[in-house]
This record gives sequence, structure tokens and C-alpha cells, in this order.
Amino acid sequence: MSFLHNTIFALFGNIATGVISLLVAVFVARTLGPDGKGAVTLLILVPTFAAMSLDLGISIANVYFAKYREVPRDILFSSSLFWAVSVGLVAIFSVICGLHMWPSLADGITPNAAVVASFTTPLFLLLYVMRPLLLASDHVIDFSVSNALQPLLLMIAALLIFAVSGASVLNMLWAYVASLLILCIHVGWRLRPRQFCLRLDVIRQAIKFGIIGHIGTLIQQCIFRLDVLILASLTGSREVGIYSIAYVCAEVLLRLPRAIGTILFPTVSGLEGNAAETLTAAVFKGMNVILVVAGGCLGAIGYCFIPDVFGVNFSDARLPFLLLIPGVFFFSWNNVFIESLKGEGKVQYKLYTAVVGLVVLICLDFLLIPRYGIAGAALASSIAYGSSGIFALVIYCRLRKRRLIDLVCPDRSDFVFFTNAARRLVFGLRGGH
Repeated sequence: MSFLHNTIFALFGNIATGVISLLVAVFVARTLGPDGKGAVTLLILVPTFAAMSLDLGISIANVYFAKYREVPRDILFSSSLFWAVSVGLVAIFSVICGLHMWPSLADGITPNAAVVASFTTPLFLLLYVMRPLLLASDHVIDFSVSNALQPLLLMIAALLIFAVSGASVLNMLWAYVASLLILCIHVGWRLRPRQFCLRLDVIRQAIKFGIIGHIGTLIQQCIFRLDVLILASLTGSREVGIYSIAYVCAEVLLRLPRAIGTILFPTVSGLEGNAAETLTAAVFKGMNVILVVAGGCLGAIGYCFIPDVFGVNFSDARLPFLLLIPGVFFFSWNNVFIESLKGEGKVQYKLYTAVVGLVVLICLDFLLIPRYGIAGAALASSIAYGSSGIFALVIYCRLRKRRLIDLVCPDRSDFVFFTNAARRLVFGLRGGH
């Protein structure tokens, strides 16, 4: 498939994922309230970050190795499965031992809930390292479906468990475990290798290749979620619950950039010459036009309807939501430029942009949260997002020796590019040649 076809499929998958994720957020907010929503957010945030940390760059290497080095998929699948299961089980054991040593947890979080939440660590890790193999095999539809299935299965599992045992934080965590387990089975079945071919040397090579870019991914994740932990330490679970609604709604704007980045990475890996630069520049300009319009509409709709949709207890999420939108817009530039550079094997630049954003975030969080609470956390995050995205633009311009204005402002060549792309898309959908 062409880049445009793949991006559209990925976009539809991201939109479906976003819509279902919002429905899950509404369901949890209305059944558990701000305190319960905050507790679930914190309990899932920790194993999510742990799983991402334990990835060690294997997910990045899986795409690059399959597309560029032509490592057989069976070997990548088998090695990824072994790594996720073995390291994930060690993580669960570490949590159980840690609870015996430090049984005191945050308000509203019980040791049982922490143990159940830890069960999601190997499952999240398995999805992190196996899903990229779908992209590497050009199974974009399967990749998009797996993304949309995650919140859908979570919603179904939560409804069933709540109907049987009642609504609680612990039961919501069991819903996460059940839904992730089913999704892992689904992804494994779609990839099903002809034989199990474990190669420890491939794991070592994958970590060596992807670790630098992966550190950037980790720090980037800190930009998005470290403010939640800082907010929890300075306030409480209730404030975290309200703030989680603000960022869930604001990050709807990232659906298009994430779809573009998802497809741009493997696409650029297979391009030569100036083709990658031409594609990246045109996509970036087109994306900006769409996001400016979408951001304005999202802000107006969200501000009006957050109390009605999530409940009056979440009315305080409206101001943080509006403050986050500009930062999310600028951060979207990361999804284009850094993913394009990753496709060329230049994985280190993700680390550089992430460090800039993280430093800004930490400094501003401790300055603004004590004074302004949730709004301060949102403002700090928005500025951090923006600084990271703008730095990505500067890096790309310097590497390509292009002026900033040439990349930001659309010109006639971009209009021709999108006209031709649209024509090819129409002919492709009609079965033309």
C-alpha cells in the first residue's frame, strides 16, 4: 500500500481508538468518581511506564530489522515473546517483594490493587514489542484494529466484571488484566510464526540498536505523564482524576500526528535520496493546517461539554484542557520529524528533544503546581510539549540545511504533492492503475 493509504487506515484506527478510549474514561469517571479515577490512573501508569522501560528499544529495532536488515519475522517474534514474558514475570515478583518491604502506599491504593496492577506489566510489554511486527509486515489494518481493540475489550471486560462484582478500583484493574491478555492472544495469533526461533544474539543486537532512541521514548513518556505523579505527590488522587480527564480530551488532537508517525517511520526506512525529505515536509505542512482547525473545534466542544459528559465533579478539568491544547499542537511536530529521522536510522534525536521537554516540565511543575494546582500542571506540560516540538523542527532544519519558513509555510509544490496524492488515492480505491 502507499503511504497515503496506510496513513488513512492508521488514522481511522486512531480515531476509533480515541473515541472508545473517551467512552472508557467517561464510564470510569461516572462509576468511580474523581478519587477512583485518579487511583486507577496512578495504578496503571506505573506498570505502563515499567513495561515501556523494559522494552529497551526492541520495539524500534523490530521494525528496522524486519524492513532494512531483513531479519526473519519468526526470529523477531520468538525473541520478543521470550523477552516480554521472562522480564515481565521478574517485574511482577519485584512488585510483590517491594510491597513486603514498603507496605505503605498512596491514599486510596491498597497492596492488593498494586499487585493486580503489576500483572499488566508483562502484557503491556508484550504488546509494545510485538505490535511493531505488524507494521513491519505491512499489516497496517491489523495494527490499527489491535489499537482499537484495546479500549474496546477494556470496556467490555469492565462492564461484565462490574455487573458481577460491583464497581471498584480493584475490579477495574482486573478488567485491564483480562482485556490485555485477550489482546495479546489476538496479536500473537495474527503474527503466528511457522516455528519458534529464539535467538539471544538478536535480542542483544536489538537492544544495542534501539536503546538510544528508546531512552528518548522513555523521557518523552515522562513529559506526558511525570506531571501526573508530581501532581499526586503535591495534591491527591482526586486532583489526578480530574487532570486525567483534561489530558485524555486534549490528546485527542494527537490522533492524526500519531497515525502519520506510525506510518512514516517504516515508510522512510524504505526510501532513498531526497524522497524522505520531500514526503516529510509535505506531510508536516498538511498536518498543521488540519490541526489548527481541529484544535479550535476541539477546544470549543470540550469546554462546553466536559461537565455534561463526565459529570459536574469534573468541571474543573475545563481550564487545564484548554491550556493543554496549544502544547499538544506543537508536540505533534515530534511525530513527524523524529519518526522520519528514526526511519533513516537516526534514533538519537528523539532523546535530544525529549530531554529538552523533560527539563522544562520538571522545573515548571514544581514552580506552578503548588501555586495553581491542576491548571499549573497543565500550563507546565503545555510549555514542555511545545519546547520539545519546536526543538524537533530546529533539529530537522539544521540537518536538512533548510530555513524554518520553508518547512512551516506551504508552497505550490506542496499543493501539487497533495493533489497528486489525492488522485492516486481515488484511483487506488476505484481499483485503477
